[in-house]
Amino acid sequence: MLTTDMMEWPAPVWPPSRLEESKQTLASEPDGAFHVSLAWIRILSAAGDLEGARLKLATLRTASESRRFGGGELRQVIPLALLVHDQASAQHFLASVFPTTFEIDFAVAKTTHHSVVSMRVTHRSVTFIMSDSLFSNQHGEILLQRLIDVYPVLAYYFESSMRTVGTVAINLGDAGDRPGLAFCDNRPGYFLIPDSIFMDTRGYIGMRKRFAKEIIPWEKRSPIAFWRGTTTGQPADGKRGWRSLPRVTLCEIGADNLDLIDAGITKVLQIEDPIAEAWIAEAGLLRPFVAPESFQQYRYQIDIDGNTTSWPGLFMKLLTGSVVLKVPPRDGFEQWYYHRLKPWVNFIPLLSDMSDLPDKVRWLRANDAAARSIGEAGYRLAEELTYEREIGRAAPTVAAAMRDARGAPLLEFDFAVGGGGTAYLREGWLPPERDGVYATGFQSRIDLPRPCGIGGFVVCLDLSSATSGNQRLSIVLDGEVMAQLHIGRRTTVYVPLARKMLKNKPSIALTLLHPDAVPAASAASPADARMLAVRLHRLAVVGCGRNDTDAPLGLGEALSELRAMDRGDQAHDLNGPAPLIPSHADLLPLYTHHGTLAYADTDASRLRHGPADAVPHNLFVAVADGDGVLVRMTATGQRRTVRLRPEGRFAGDVDRVALNAEGRADRFTLVSVESTAGAAIALRAAGLVLCAEGAGNLELGRVKIGPWEQFRSTFAVA
Repeated sequence: MLTTDMMEWPAPVWPPSRLEESKQTLASEPDGAFHVSLAWIRILSAAGDLEGARLKLATLRTASESRRFGGGELRQVIPLALLVHDQASAQHFLASVFPTTFEIDFAVAKTTHHSVVSMRVTHRSVTFIMSDSLFSNQHGEILLQRLIDVYPVLAYYFESSMRTVGTVAINLGDAGDRPGLAFCDNRPGYFLIPDSIFMDTRGYIGMRKRFAKEIIPWEKRSPIAFWRGTTTGQPADGKRGWRSLPRVTLCEIGADNLDLIDAGITKVLQIEDPIAEAWIAEAGLLRPFVAPESFQQYRYQIDIDGNTTSWPGLFMKLLTGSVVLKVPPRDGFEQWYYHRLKPWVNFIPLLSDMSDLPDKVRWLRANDAAARSIGEAGYRLAEELTYEREIGRAAPTVAAAMRDARGAPLLEFDFAVGGGGTAYLREGWLPPERDGVYATGFQSRIDLPRPCGIGGFVVCLDLSSATSGNQRLSIVLDGEVMAQLHIGRRTTVYVPLARKMLKNKPSIALTLLHPDAVPAASAASPADARMLAVRLHRLAVVGCGRNDTDAPLGLGEALSELRAMDRGDQAHDLNGPAPLIPSHADLLPLYTHHGTLAYADTDASRLRHGPADAVPHNLFVAVADGDGVLVRMTATGQRRTVRLRPEGRFAGDVDRVALNAEGRADRFTLVSVESTAGAAIALRAAGLVLCAEGAGNLELGRVKIGPWEQFRSTFAVA
């Protein structure tokens, strides 16, 4: 057996269906044909004759010298070369298309993730390390084909100035198994590159040409919302099983609105229930397959995910120029270009249960000019995402994944003279100096490129005061105050930016407010006309997939907050923006009727209450003029607004106008209460009051003020 510096290469195990297909190829195609050679390689290796399989490969190598193999042929022959341990042939075929000055090598390691290939980059070589379990997996050949599909992205990175030493995981499955590069995922630590189908089809070039050749004018397209697909995906309701599959639900909605929607199942997949196909057919949901070339016949296209995203489905629908109505992915799965999708600009968003689909189709019919404009914008987006352009755009993503894998920031800028960071400074800055750049006046702004990767990010600003004393500093993103502090000696400020805050934003615009700049600078240097505020030395952006066990206290806390922000749609949001508190506001603790102290449980992402000597003293109410804001104090002294969603049986009867855009209360009216235990307050918002439940939770969910709804700023028991 061929050996590597990692371990011996295992013998390949071929799935019976693949061997049967190869035998049929031998029986139906002439000797010497390309696919016949591949079939022989599989059959010989399955019989244990690896030497004979490699001899067949040698014949193909000779043939490739007289006629150049196309990309489609290479994606088939290179995986076979690796599976039969012919590393030299794999290297030869790769070099014939992607010549490089670096040594390209392959190795095998014992790992549990068969769909993950690790890419190890040194100064002079690149090694692709495959899992030993890949050789016995029924999809092993397909997974290696996907590696060859995306090799142009990797080769571009090798030859770029962004290439660095390190190791990164390349996920070849539909979604990721290990943090690193992936085609589709929704978790921090994953970096999305163009998927293998996009790469294999050279950016759907054939589909682009067919659509361009046979354009159906808008006026001749049917004003119907169209969808065809299989029954892949996860049920929305475990008790109902496959009956609650989102794609089945879509077709049921279509069956009730035949004048608006044409949605049908073409094939029943991934359902073990034997009656499923008969039920779907009897319900009228089973429809014949329709080729994508015919999609242009309809003005509106529905996109709904299966196991992950719809992969080529969404892209081809955008290419039609019809309006895409997109169902939000249940688990938030994304592909590499999703951040460029803009709701009501190049697609129409739907509710997750699709209950708004009929009404939105009616709206499109009633607003045909707007519908056509949205369809054209979607088409322009897809047209702009070309094969050649996306290869170049993916290189920074590979670089960011490499940096993240070794624990380095995704972005890093130096603002001293020649440091390169000044390119991202906007108004409110002086020219750079030896140790950074001064902010001047009352505010200054930085525009950063959006970092690659899924999830939120932590911006780390290395700052110091421009004068000898402390100065107030606020950091603002899109009108929300993300941090408030005093800057004196040089320090690093950590600002978490949640995923939802950056959605559909191509860049990060941070505004620094420094109200003490003018008086402080005048007092320090009255003869200096420059109103110096703070000095910015360096800036880094860290991804939330990073391991924070060895991180500085401030960074570790910011990463923890960031994960809580992106964890999901909890009823209690403990990580709101820095609260805008008047200078005369009182910051008071909240003691409950039970004699316990209210606190923020960051592990559970909830407000709770417990014995004052056993819980963190990190929750306060800022009281001013009869109003209150709940404030959480972080371990590093930062303040965060706490926002609560109504819960319990009265939650449906609240005043929605009094809640924010996320359906949470972020400001409370304080109600004075007199009782036998003395003066107390209740916190009311949207018609409900905050209650300290007996089990230890705090909940915004009562309509009346009883003992459990009463709080005090000092310890007292009723």
